[in-house]
Amino acid sequence: MAYIDLPKFEDMSPEIQKRARPILERTGKLGEIFELLAIREDIYFATDGMVQSYLIKQTAIAVHD
Repeated sequence: MAYIDLPKFEDMSPEIQKRARPILERTGKLGEIFELLAIREDIYFATDGMVQSYLIKQTAIAVHD
């Protein structure tokens, strides 16, 4: 079985650290998916762009106040 060493906050690029800092402040940890995506900055930002575009902005789920 293969294993991947996931980067810790200190090892992430400064741009990814900016995105990670609020998560760490709220929850005290980063999830493994975040750490996996943070292995490469281009992968992180491509995935984040898709999430922002398709899962957050264009949701079909009604939001009620």
